[in-house]
Amino acid sequence: FKPDSAMAYSQRGLAQRKLGLLKAAFEDYQQALRLDPYNSDNYQIHNNLASIRLDAGDNEGAIEDALNAIQINSKISGPYINLATAYDNLGDFEKAIDYYSHALTLDPANPAIYLERGLAYDNNGKKDMALKDYQNALRLAPPNWPSWQRAQTLLNELPQGTGPNQTPK
Repeated sequence: FKPDSAMAYSQRGLAQRKLGLLKAAFEDYQQALRLDPYNSDNYQIHNNLASIRLDAGDNEGAIEDALNAIQINSKISGPYINLATAYDNLGDFEKAIDYYSHALTLDPANPAIYLERGLAYDNNGKKDMALKDYQNALRLAPPNWPSWQRAQTLLNELPQGTGPNQTPK
């Protein structure tokens, strides 16, 4: 381990996160940023920090880190997903939907984004949009997708006849 290497701290942070050592991972990611604040790969460190903050319930901190990641690289979906998740957790479903939608422009075949945006639509009372997203999630998901059953259950829980020009039965 090289104590003056940002890459070493970043890699160790990743390993610690996989082991569930979130505080240690967070500290290593912070040290990596201190050692090399202008590295073009720091978007991933900021995105990882945002994920850790979400796991810890720090939605405001997650928003800050996700925005930092986007400032460095706006062409990956992860930071937008983290932003959407934070706003979803805060009950700001419109912002969550906007960020999930942006993530889908970058990663349109990701069933998990459709599922999460569907939940945000559902929580916002937009059942017709939720239905479409749940259907898209199931259409795109591989047969062994871990969230397949969850998406199917959510789809089945929506009132039949939910749609843009229909009222729920």
